[in-house]
Amino acid sequence: MQFQDIMAVKFNEIKHNFICASKKNGLDFNEDIFIDSYIKCNETLKNKNLEENEIIKYFWVSYCNNIKKEFRDNKHKCNVEISESFDAAVDEDYDDRKLVLYDTIITYVKEKYSELEYTLWYLHFVEKKSYESLVDMGYKNINFHNLFRNINYYIKNKLPNENTEYNNIIKDLFG
Repeated sequence: MQFQDIMAVKFNEIKHNFICASKKNGLDFNEDIFIDSYIKCNETLKNKNLEENEIIKYFWVSYCNNIKKEFRDNKHKCNVEISESFDAAVDEDYDDRKLVLYDTIITYVKEKYSELEYTLWYLHFVEKKSYESLVDMGYKNINFHNLFRNINYYIKNKLPNENTEYNNIIKDLFG
């Protein structure tokens, strides 16, 4: 298979796995570096036929190397040892309950709120975009603070009553 063929079918799944692997490695997922790595891998692997797992591992190592480069370029030290083995980064060590929480929150917020509200919330809380960045992206005349407060209230106070599995995992993980 070729890189672009796999990415066309599994882009969201691979991105989700990179988010999880980044968290497991103690890092915030960086959307810009992910896309840069995607573009570079697409150019490098163009017209090369590889196994799916080889392509994903290559993409992961590229992403890790670009994260490390970002730390160096910003004169920050990367205090985290990034596992360049993608399998080790996403396998059984990772607590599946946290993935269930993440997926549940995303699903319920998507269902409960408008596409715009969900997108703003996702950009701010998952991708760590500041209010200023959101305004620069064209989202104007929106009370971000009130919107995010309402969504977070829903997640913390109403969602546990709507989804018993979610509530049980919260109790189990956080007491």
